[in-house]
Amino acid sequence: MKKIALLLAVFVAVQFVSCKKYQLDDVRVNPWTPELAAPLINSTFGVEDIFDHTDSSRLQIDENGVLGIVYSGTIFSFAVDDIIKVGGNDMNIVFPYPNPGYPTPVSDTISGSQVFVMQFDVEDADNIQVHELAILDGFMNFTVTSELAFNTQIKITIPHANKDGQPFQEEFDLLPGETKVDSFDMSGYLYDLTQEDLGFNQILYEFQAVIAYDPNVPAGTDFISIAASFNNIGIDYMTGYFGLNTVVLGVDTIEIDLFDNTLSGQFQFVDPNLKFKTTNSFGFPILIDVIEFKSVNLDNQTETDIYLEGITDAPFIIDYPSVIGDSVVVLSEFTNQNSNIEEILNDGTKKIIWGLNAVSNPNGPPPDLNFLSHESQLVIQTEITVPLKGYTWDWVFTDTLEIDVDENPEELLELTLRLILDNGFPADGVVQVYMTDSLFQLTDSLFSEPTQILTSGLIDEDGNVIQSTKTITDIFLEGESITNLTEASHLIFFAGMESTNGSPPDNQVIQIHEDYTLGFILSLKAKILVDPDNL
Repeated sequence: MKKIALLLAVFVAVQFVSCKKYQLDDVRVNPWTPELAAPLINSTFGVEDIFDHTDSSRLQIDENGVLGIVYSGTIFSFAVDDIIKVGGNDMNIVFPYPNPGYPTPVSDTISGSQVFVMQFDVEDADNIQVHELAILDGFMNFTVTSELAFNTQIKITIPHANKDGQPFQEEFDLLPGETKVDSFDMSGYLYDLTQEDLGFNQILYEFQAVIAYDPNVPAGTDFISIAASFNNIGIDYMTGYFGLNTVVLGVDTIEIDLFDNTLSGQFQFVDPNLKFKTTNSFGFPILIDVIEFKSVNLDNQTETDIYLEGITDAPFIIDYPSVIGDSVVVLSEFTNQNSNIEEILNDGTKKIIWGLNAVSNPNGPPPDLNFLSHESQLVIQTEITVPLKGYTWDWVFTDTLEIDVDENPEELLELTLRLILDNGFPADGVVQVYMTDSLFQLTDSLFSEPTQILTSGLIDEDGNVIQSTKTITDIFLEGESITNLTEASHLIFFAGMESTNGSPPDNQVIQIHEDYTLGFILSLKAKILVDPDNL
């Protein structure tokens, strides 16, 4: 926005060189009408003022210097917790201790063990087979109760849960009838779940109770109970077979708006492309089923199915890495040859809508064990590139500029506006400049109707502008139009543009470069009535 005030400064110097004295009334200066010129608006519109780029898009320049708009974003992703979680795995065991009837006090030891099948929160729970489970974080909770009449020490060991080469082991010292509750950090423990008869999913717990038996103490209830459970266990990594599981992504959208400050128009871009990038760091194959992929024209709500060969025509399987920490990246590129990308990007603002399902191990167990880590994810990203290359017609561009003409209309005898347009875009067009009050209500315009004064820059055979074109137009204002200008708070610049031979059937292709500009200069020349008596 530019605010320019037209200022008039007058200085009158009178020097008396004789000794004769004059009365003030004897000095008379007739009104005079000087002509003054001043700039009113001097603005330049570049490609960033016309072409929209938001948080999901950016402008880029290709190897030929042609500008393009790139829209990128993640349309689908899931992580470990979307596939599998470690369940609570409640474990409960009761050790009976009938009175042995020893005649003298003795330290009596009893031992036992129990195998539990580990539970996982997963869709295909019947087929999951976990071999190794490394814990990233979380706790194991124990509740140990002695109903014995004697002091007791209880030792709990999980021989196949190791950290730094040592198995998990904890001890509880209990008084008669006492209950103790405690939680233990399981971060860094590696569970080998293959040691028992199933060869997967099984945890062995070992228990040892050292009882300070005394025949002189009346016997109490004869058992010890132990309860254990996992709490908020995070997976560091896991191997095995994780079953056939489906992750459903709800419908999502992205809006494709190629123009900013643009009211209407027909745009046809050539050579757009779409990249479809999948990244899989899970150690198992994943089937992707595209259940919805379409564009919606926000101007008329017309829906168009998006066709991407090999993506939308049938479900497809994404390969997987062979080593934990690696990933497989597949990049597919779509042009007019294998998609309808040009059709969906043209003719107005678009909303792209998609919905996908993902299925792990779609063909059952693969030859090698599945694996995953806490960093594993499947990510599907798209990148839509629209080179600003094509043709356009009936394109209407507008911008609002602030002005301040500081002058009394009664003192303006004549007012001429000079409009200078320096067009570096490859488009001809009509121009109108509207005046508005402070409430943005239209009060007047410089032309009775939009006028064909915008001339395309000089274009070479490849559709590139090699020289801008300057046009100068003088507009004479009088009467009410002068008042409307001096009272205006804003000017709205309006341009209806069309690439040379851009409308059907000619459709001449043009290209937009980042240095293309449209210069808009508005200056005024005024003849002003100056009355010295009012100075």
